[in-house]
Amino acid sequence: MDGVETNRIGLQVSPCSVWGSQASSTCTIRTLKKSDSGLYWCESRHRDSSHTVNITVTNGDVVLLGPVLPVTEGDDITLTCQLKSTPVSNAEFFKDGSKMASEAGLVLRNVSRVHEGGYSCRINGVTSETSWLLIRDVSEPASLSVSPDRSQVLEYQSFSLSCSSSAPGWTIRRFSDISRQTSSCGGDWGVRSSASVCRLQTAKKSDSALYWCESATMRRSNTLQITVYDLQQTVVVLQTPALPVTSGGNVTLTCLTRNPPAASPAFYRNGSFIGTGSPSFTLPSVSTDDEGSYHCTTEGRNSPLEWLSVRAPPDPDPDSFSSPLRSVLWKILYAPVSIFYFIPTCVFIYKLRHRATGWSPAGRTRTSGPRRAAAGGAAGGAAGGDDYDDAMAPGTTEHHF
Repeated sequence: MDGVETNRIGLQVSPCSVWGSQASSTCTIRTLKKSDSGLYWCESRHRDSSHTVNITVTNGDVVLLGPVLPVTEGDDITLTCQLKSTPVSNAEFFKDGSKMASEAGLVLRNVSRVHEGGYSCRINGVTSETSWLLIRDVSEPASLSVSPDRSQVLEYQSFSLSCSSSAPGWTIRRFSDISRQTSSCGGDWGVRSSASVCRLQTAKKSDSALYWCESATMRRSNTLQITVYDLQQTVVVLQTPALPVTSGGNVTLTCLTRNPPAASPAFYRNGSFIGTGSPSFTLPSVSTDDEGSYHCTTEGRNSPLEWLSVRAPPDPDPDSFSSPLRSVLWKILYAPVSIFYFIPTCVFIYKLRHRATGWSPAGRTRTSGPRRAAAGGAAGGAAGGDDYDDAMAPGTTEHHF
């Protein structure tokens, strides 16, 4: 995944630039500390996400070494136990607290779902921290949407979050900037109206958070930043779509104020005036050029800046060109073939070779070039970067220690 930011989650959500050194799509942490323990993932500028990786930095004497990423079902996996960075000839191995074996290394053959769990090892009565073994999920990644589709919610309004996936077991989670905690729907916030839908009936400022879907194998959906405003404190609010919009469609921006409604507020993109509305302004047939930072102004008051994300149009399907092309070529061929029947002394020989290009063998990722979008990056509301390809194949996090 090119041009992504690597993030971790725990007491804070922050990009690689805060705690590491990023070069292209690789983030390097040169001197590890215990504070670097956390969940890591890659995120595109449109907030499409890779799976997460749980990294634990320990200064303990006993360490269990095993796979960081989910493993493929049917593989053979070896777990080893080290004492002060030195492998030992014999150790006790545990799964979910139950002893499994005493040997130099624990080999799990033909792994399946029954092997998932928390593993640890013990040497001379000293136990390592628990490491989790997960089986790779091969289903399509989930997608998170919000209804109504807007990033800004007024206090005491309601909104619903929906997690769509071809596989069960996804949970809607959030990270709150106020509580500095991660939590799942149905606990301290939200009501699960179904396995994949979470409804917040009366939104409060504490519901301002980063939301996403998460699977048991630590895969993530796209993320959505929802902000709840109190119009008694924030006098002017600009409402924009929460999800990236697709090129070619119309987008409506709405400027909200305390009663009475704003009279013909002015709208701005990247600080430049683009027009007035009452109280909404429509961007017709948007393109990636319309991506940027927006705000509205009324009676001398400015709304907070809001980011509008625009996806480039999908590359054309090669098959969409093949049918008309074949029709034209067939007509060209048909004429000389017809003449052949009327003029026996003339012979026309044609060889037609048609090659469809622009797709990889997998059929999912285009090889004709990335879709282009305006620069930006998204991690807790940040934006900026290079061009990206937002094809939703799962990303992979690389680690260089």
